[in-house]
Amino acid sequence: MVEISTIAGRTMATALADGLRLTAVLDRPPAARVGDRVHLGLPDVPDAWFTTAGERIA
Repeated sequence: MVEISTIAGRTMATALADGLRLTAVLDRPPAARVGDRVHLGLPDVPDAWFTTAGERIA
């Protein structure tokens, strides 16, 4: 399941996979329709790390 939202001119995608919630900020919305399978790729190194309270730690 993926939820897509537009925030401050960018796109936020939140996905649920195996009980894990993943959120990504995208430059543009994915080309997907309701019911399509969406595949997420993760970078080798993240741009930042955040605590569960939303504080940036790295």
